[in-house]
Amino acid sequence: MTGADGRTLTIDAGLLDPGAALTLTYIVEVTAGARLGAAVNVAQGVNPAGTPVSNRAEAAVDIVDDFLRSSLTIIGRVVEAGCEDAKTAKGVEGVRLYMETGFTTVTDENGLYHFEGVSPRTHVVQVDEDSLPGGTELVLCHDNTRYAGSAGSQFVDARGGAVWRANFHLRRTKPAPEDTAAAAPAPVNPDQEYLRFNKAWLNGQGAGNEVAYPAAGATPSAGSVNLGVKHDIALRPTLTLNGREVPPENFAGREVNLVRTLALTHWKGVDLREGDNVFEVRLRNEAGLEVARLKRVIPYVSRAERAALLEERSSLFADGRSRPVLAIHVTDGAGRPLRAGRLLSVEVSAPYRTAERARAEDLNALDAPLSSQSGIPVGQGGVALIELEPTVETGPLRIEVELDNGRTREFRTYVKPAPRDWIVVGLAEGQGGIEFENNKAAPDATDIVGDGRIAGFAKGVVKGGWLVTLAGDSKKKRGDADGDLFRDVNPDERYPLFGDRSTQEFEAQSRYPVYLKAEKNAFRGVFGDFDTGLSEAKLSRYSRRLSGLSADYQGERFEFTAFATDTNQAFVRDELAADGTSGRYQLSAAPLVRNSETITIETRDRFRPDVIVSSVTLARYADYEIDFDTGEIIFRLPVPASDAAFNPNVILVDYETSAPVDRALTAGGRGAVKFLGGRGEAGATFIHEEDAGAGAETTDLAGADVVVNLSEATELRAEYARSFADGAAGSTEADAILAEVVHTGDRVDAKAYFSDVSAGFGLEQQTSAQVGVRRYGAEIRVRIDEFDGGLTTENATRAVEAKAYREENLSTGAAREIAEVALRQDGAETSGSVGLRGVREAPQTGPEREGLFVTASARQRFEKLGLSLRAGREQAVAGDDASAHFPTRTNFGFDQRLFDGFTLSATHEILSGDAVSQSNTTVGLKAEPWTGAALTLAGDRITQDTGERIGATFGLDQQVKLSEKWTGSLGLSRREDLKTEGGVDAVDDIVPDAPRSPFEQANGAFTSLYVGAGFRDKATTGSGRFEIRKSEAGQRYMVATAAARELSEQLSFGAAGRFEQNNNDLTPDERRFEARIGASWRPHDEGVVIFNRLDVKQQSVDLQQRSWKAVHNLALNAQATERLQLSLNHGVKYSAFSADGADLSGVTQLAGLEARYDVTARIDLGVHAEVLHSWNSGATQYAYGPSVGVSPAKNVWLSLGWNFDGFSDQDFAAAEYSATGPYLKLRIKFDQHTARGLLDAISPRAGEGARQ
Repeated sequence: MTGADGRTLTIDAGLLDPGAALTLTYIVEVTAGARLGAAVNVAQGVNPAGTPVSNRAEAAVDIVDDFLRSSLTIIGRVVEAGCEDAKTAKGVEGVRLYMETGFTTVTDENGLYHFEGVSPRTHVVQVDEDSLPGGTELVLCHDNTRYAGSAGSQFVDARGGAVWRANFHLRRTKPAPEDTAAAAPAPVNPDQEYLRFNKAWLNGQGAGNEVAYPAAGATPSAGSVNLGVKHDIALRPTLTLNGREVPPENFAGREVNLVRTLALTHWKGVDLREGDNVFEVRLRNEAGLEVARLKRVIPYVSRAERAALLEERSSLFADGRSRPVLAIHVTDGAGRPLRAGRLLSVEVSAPYRTAERARAEDLNALDAPLSSQSGIPVGQGGVALIELEPTVETGPLRIEVELDNGRTREFRTYVKPAPRDWIVVGLAEGQGGIEFENNKAAPDATDIVGDGRIAGFAKGVVKGGWLVTLAGDSKKKRGDADGDLFRDVNPDERYPLFGDRSTQEFEAQSRYPVYLKAEKNAFRGVFGDFDTGLSEAKLSRYSRRLSGLSADYQGERFEFTAFATDTNQAFVRDELAADGTSGRYQLSAAPLVRNSETITIETRDRFRPDVIVSSVTLARYADYEIDFDTGEIIFRLPVPASDAAFNPNVILVDYETSAPVDRALTAGGRGAVKFLGGRGEAGATFIHEEDAGAGAETTDLAGADVVVNLSEATELRAEYARSFADGAAGSTEADAILAEVVHTGDRVDAKAYFSDVSAGFGLEQQTSAQVGVRRYGAEIRVRIDEFDGGLTTENATRAVEAKAYREENLSTGAAREIAEVALRQDGAETSGSVGLRGVREAPQTGPEREGLFVTASARQRFEKLGLSLRAGREQAVAGDDASAHFPTRTNFGFDQRLFDGFTLSATHEILSGDAVSQSNTTVGLKAEPWTGAALTLAGDRITQDTGERIGATFGLDQQVKLSEKWTGSLGLSRREDLKTEGGVDAVDDIVPDAPRSPFEQANGAFTSLYVGAGFRDKATTGSGRFEIRKSEAGQRYMVATAAARELSEQLSFGAAGRFEQNNNDLTPDERRFEARIGASWRPHDEGVVIFNRLDVKQQSVDLQQRSWKAVHNLALNAQATERLQLSLNHGVKYSAFSADGADLSGVTQLAGLEARYDVTARIDLGVHAEVLHSWNSGATQYAYGPSVGVSPAKNVWLSLGWNFDGFSDQDFAAAEYSATGPYLKLRIKFDQHTARGLLDAISPRAGEGARQ
């Protein structure tokens, strides 16, 4: 029996005996008219009188709209042709546009732009006049009610699902400046520098003897050098390198000037050795007597062991046009500059991105490898210039440079604001009307309705030189639970392709109705979304994404960060062991606060999980997909279970959750002072967290840290922190201490350290391997010899290495002591080591374990074959072999160079101790860092969209570049348990790491394999990958493909698909299939624009419950005439569901229309219509109506219209309703010209702007 409201269903189940159970199965169809968001189904047993006789059960589902009608898309073009025919007008690149929401974008090389994910209401799109090319100005060509008399801004008022066009025109006020780029001298290439030193050069020189080239301080990129000496013609030069005479075959001739007084003697291709190359030129007279000696030292260094920030050569300004540049000086342990051309692995913190990475994405949009790490070439003098993409984001910038000694150097600097002229984008609107309601479930009613909104964005310089950014929106609400942070565009909520290369940015990020930022030089104060960013200290680290007040300053001697927020967010850190596949990986808590997550792939030392071998921070959508509602993560590239040395990979995920509870205060900050001329820094941190949830706990953390560079080679770090927690369960205190000294020298590298982190310490910002553990120890490496390595310019070295450490589990009392010493030789051809290792373990229970091991390893390279073979053995020779972490171990492997730039690597390991018996295998491809400079198809783009957008929607990564057209990926991880009786023992680890690697789990035999390939030519790109994982828990298979093709400059396609099959032994089997196809038709003139998207999803559980759906979305915009613009959108969805013997299916269809015709420049006629119909249920939701608009004054648009809205249902007539009535809407836009009087009063000088 159905209730009168159509929402209540009563089932007569008869009488139930006490203790009896009844199961009712019913299916609910979501039809047209269903409200989006959470839908709660409530079930309760009642007696015949309707009185409840059972508990109340609730189940909630989230209803989303598969049709892309929750937002609108704004497209447009900026052209320079005055008011000539727009079809032949030239698009203008680099023009920035803003909306009143703070959204901003920049036109591409064709003058095209778009805004996506725009809420369906009135908006203003405005050109930033500060970004116009010199000698141009805005011109109003075809005035209408949306321009409302302003050439630089337009109203946009369209319904969800529409695509609306807003074009702008420029005219030239003076001739374009001549292109001087061709006349600019090309930079000097040191490897071809000798070409400039010829007879013509010599004729212009005066008397004297000197080394002409290479220039002093030059760092050759190749392993050889050309050298020239200018000298008196009567003298005879001889050249020696490191005391040995250069071979005669390197002599390249002599040139004489016209008057025969000077000579220029050349040597070519002189081989260099690693380190300092001391060239000496002895000049002898005719009698053979040495009369002069010239010296030139040319360093040739390949090992990056030190790095320093060069502030004087850096230029870090966020003007949105130019690229910020950061200069890093890289040397070896002796301070010699790194050779030119060497690639550095560099990672920059979000929201910044290296230009090198952007170039690689554009050229390899579908298959560029994991994310923010970039290969940056080192230039002359060991200086690497790291260019960032142009940005309007100011604030702290963190750069990590990976060095060759296993260490990572972190630099902190600041991207400063660039002063600019004011821009103001404002909107005020009000709407009122009469609504006649006809509701069959209630009496008819007549209501007077009204609504209004004020929103705006402003940015400019005020008195005192402060750059202020302000935004506000009266319709923005915070809600009961803290919602989205750092608004981003989700690829699932938009069309995949837009036919332009613009990238949308969000310059006023705030979950509050107001955003405010004031900044000057290196100070910034913000009210809005922020990242706490406290990462300078290890123990007092506090990195969260919140919204509220924040401020930071970085000066020459003092810096601070402070923040405060009232929030009901909770911080969560998950550590997930990588399993060798791309996922799916499941987070421990859901739903997440959108855009709050940070995902890092850490490779941890297998013996010391607190030591991070390497790490890379990933970018959302470019490297992974995340479902914020369920907490599922899928990576674009499989995450191997370990590296080649079986160091486990851990997926570290920091994120926020939120609940509708009382908000509480979270605040804190850090201050630091620099001393000893910047070589030392001392800081103090304080954090206060209040939890208003069920625990009602308050936690405080206070810490102090100091870092001192005792010399260029030695750094000292000391930290102390203490945390205090007070809650319903009582009060606890815990502290932590850290001290370490690191020395990186020419012959000696050393490190000593102590750390003690009590159990329960901190605010969940430390990893599981750090908390509850005390560690102390020292390690040293002394180079005792350096000699010719044979195959390459790099010298071979012999060194003595030693280390000793102790680690204690503070919770269990278990402890481990390790002492090692080894003699090692490292060379390009032959490498090896021999040594001793002592192990002593005191577990929580059971006897102590003590053993002495002989360790040996060897590697031999066969250059002609491109092959390296390696083997190693760790053999117990005394004591017992009962340590699970350090058993008798044998490993062997090979590295085979297949093509330039990548190598096939394989390692097999056998563990044969008393406590563990297993074999491990890993196979993979190793590649050099990808750089845009190394990709030669620079002029070929597959589509007119950005590589970042294509990769986020269709991306399927590969690891290595096989050729100009092919890329590939390969990885194998395998573990086999060798015990045949009694199973495999669980690892009795002294200080276990929470994310247990598949290589370490008890009874954890497994195999994971992935293989993939990608292809790219001038018009097509494609990528595919197969993955399989077998373990004792079941099998998982995955096939993924992606492709994109440009059929013309206007028409592009893209597609991606993923199939997963999970055969589980303990849980139901599951099968999933997802596919997406997108297309765009985007002419570069005023032609019809079409966006298209098709989604297919299928899921089945144990082949008994099946569901699948296909959704097609299409949007069209046509500038039919100068006066008529049309927008059409259509969607159709077919869905099917099978369960418990029931087979159901249905079709839902959507059609929408938005049209506006300009009767005159001041009057328009508009019409809108939308209908959503569910064919199976017969339910229909509709809305339509005409309007007439008038612009009575500049920047004013007034509309009078009539709305018809309603819902009809063939089955539930009582649920039908309709609402009609007239409305009046007034819209006013304002800009910096409107507010000029106020801006002149608060600005330093009227008209003072960015070009200072």
